[in-house]
Amino acid sequence: MAPAPYSRAEARDASRPLDSLRTWATAVQQHTHHNKAACALVNKLARVC
Repeated sequence: MAPAPYSRAEARDASRPLDSLRTWATAVQQHTHHNKAACALVNKLARVC
């Protein structure tokens, strides 16, 4: 899947203000491996679009 590296970069970027999606992604990343967190973010974004 191509979006995964982009999603990892998005999850690491802390310079932007926190919105609900970023808050969720940060929480997921804190309690799972970063690769699983990236996949979870990609899946969530796919469901939203």
